[in-house]
Amino acid sequence: MAMFELEDSDRINIEGCKSDSETLLKGARLKDVTAVDCEVQQKPVQETPNLKTGKLLGLSIGWAMTIVAGVIVAAISTWLGLS
Repeated sequence: MAMFELEDSDRINIEGCKSDSETLLKGARLKDVTAVDCEVQQKPVQETPNLKTGKLLGLSIGWAMTIVAGVIVAAISTWLGLS
């Protein structure tokens, strides 16, 4: 999609414009077009999350919580004299 869409214009002067689209100007039957200091800003590339790292972290936290819970149960049962 263009930043400017014009038709049937005699004089067009565009200065200092910034666009995030690939096309700055789209038009038909344009006679005199001047563009000064115009630039196209590229959209940042979105990084995809590393699913393997997330899964590994989740499994590690799950195992750690299981071990901590087991140690707490063992300590309480020893303290109460159940083992």
